[in-house]
Amino acid sequence: MLILGSAAYVFPQEIRTSAGGNLGLGTGTLAVQVTESNRPTLDFHALVRLRGQSRGQEEWLTTQVLGVAEFSNLLPDTYQVEVSAAGYQTATVRIGVQAGAQTTEVRIIKDPDSEIESYTINGASRKARAEAEKGIVSWQLGHSGDSEKHFRKALQDAPQNPQVNYLLGMVLVRGKNPEQAEPYLQKAVDTDKRNVRALIALGGLRIDQKNYPAAAKLLEDAIAVNPRQWRAHWMLANARLSQNDSAAALQEAQTAVELSGGAPYARLVYGEALAKAGRPAEGIAILRNFLQENPKSPDAAAVRQMVSRLESSGGAPEQLRAEIKPTALSIRTSPLLAFNSPGWQPIGVDDLIPPVASGVACPLDRVLKGAADRENELVANLDKFSATQVQTHERLDLFGKSLYSQMRKRYYMASIVPASRGVQVEEFTRDLDGLGAFPDKVVTHGMLSLSLIFHPALRDTYQMECEGLGEWKGEPAWLIHFRQKDNAESLTQGFRIGHDNHLLALKGRAWLLATSFHVAHIEAELTQPMPDIQLLSEHQVADYGPVQFKTKSTELWLPKETQTYLDFHGAHLRVSDRFDDFVLFSVDSTQQTKTPQ
Repeated sequence: MLILGSAAYVFPQEIRTSAGGNLGLGTGTLAVQVTESNRPTLDFHALVRLRGQSRGQEEWLTTQVLGVAEFSNLLPDTYQVEVSAAGYQTATVRIGVQAGAQTTEVRIIKDPDSEIESYTINGASRKARAEAEKGIVSWQLGHSGDSEKHFRKALQDAPQNPQVNYLLGMVLVRGKNPEQAEPYLQKAVDTDKRNVRALIALGGLRIDQKNYPAAAKLLEDAIAVNPRQWRAHWMLANARLSQNDSAAALQEAQTAVELSGGAPYARLVYGEALAKAGRPAEGIAILRNFLQENPKSPDAAAVRQMVSRLESSGGAPEQLRAEIKPTALSIRTSPLLAFNSPGWQPIGVDDLIPPVASGVACPLDRVLKGAADRENELVANLDKFSATQVQTHERLDLFGKSLYSQMRKRYYMASIVPASRGVQVEEFTRDLDGLGAFPDKVVTHGMLSLSLIFHPALRDTYQMECEGLGEWKGEPAWLIHFRQKDNAESLTQGFRIGHDNHLLALKGRAWLLATSFHVAHIEAELTQPMPDIQLLSEHQVADYGPVQFKTKSTELWLPKETQTYLDFHGAHLRVSDRFDDFVLFSVDSTQQTKTPQ
């Protein structure tokens, strides 16, 4: 694997902005004590924003010991104090600040709408979970009859469990028993109104029943929980087409295409929506492209028939609803059950959006500028460093249990250098244990590169969106979703097989600490599978932390641990890296380089 780029570090300083006057004599301090509704002190950190009403002074801090954020050098003014934390309602108070010291208390309460969809068999007995897991494995092996038996046994012990009801409902839908499936899917929705997959599946059944208003409501509810679930937009486009609402259908279909990275069935409904919206030539072109790329699709005959009808009618749109069932497509085209299994790899970045604080406006430009400043500082100050790298290769079963595991210890050296199109990581490793290459013949390089997507030279190749204020390990953090632009060349990562390089397009999510913009955690995956090289999925996870160097008070944020999950050539692989014993060159030239033992 060839990575162009580098992992980032960021300086740990607080970032503040001030406006409107000279700070100094006659200023005041304000200690904001944040409490929760049912306990006097916090065991997590909240983000406190202070804004002057007349002078425009603005500062951001995170709470420290006992939930206190202390602001100093405040000009006399009336300030709005805004306290935010993931899973809580944002609280706002106003207070007048004069010269001297003042204290105010702000109480936050839980947000009842912040609970996120569960993807595991929670709230069930051990026996029920064991039966459900057996049912999932049977499903993945294609044994629908056995999976139904296991799910029914699980339901005997957990009749109200939304996940088990959903799983049984989906097996029955696949077994062409929608009437039997309906009560179980309805129970899943009734007991967990934020269960996106149950909402989508039940919405599909309502489309088959031609109850399009009910279907649209269920799918809109799914999108409200997770607006990036492309299958919900795709199904809603189907419902809107059946309601003859071509404008709404076109909008939902286009969203589905964008979010899915051009999934074939998303483009299929997009082509139909274009035809119904009075753009038949564009629609026919997309439908023909679907046939060209998917000649053996079970729906190819229906699509050819639609193209023929459109062409013979002079562009008057026809419907595919009678020939192609959305619920059948959802079974064929999406691994809906796989997301509910214990899983061998993490949940996809677009399949689960972490909870965010309600009522908080995200300053995206400020966040991206702060992140870019950190990356510029990295490239300017970090010429070369070494570390001890401990790498583990594992082959996993469907539940993530290790079938075999081997570990290697290496001396690792890396440098970040400017490149013609951004920045590049150059690496050197030396084996410390004499064990040689791993038997799976997978070699990873440049796993430090992910956070460099925020470097100005690379940032414009990605679409970036702030999802809100979340948290990482108790610290407030801005959630930034990124996706490589369709027309941009991949400068971040590649996959090398023999002498051939295959550039990878990535999407993911980064957690940037709220006031310092340190990249604390980042996850990334392929925008779409690469079947031509048998790379069906790749999911990367990197945790960053401060590294303190000895002879100077120099602290850099560097990756501490990374994990890469690969579905490659039919094998499920996990490659884990841990970095310790950092030695920094150039920034700390007096620190001696020593080969780690």
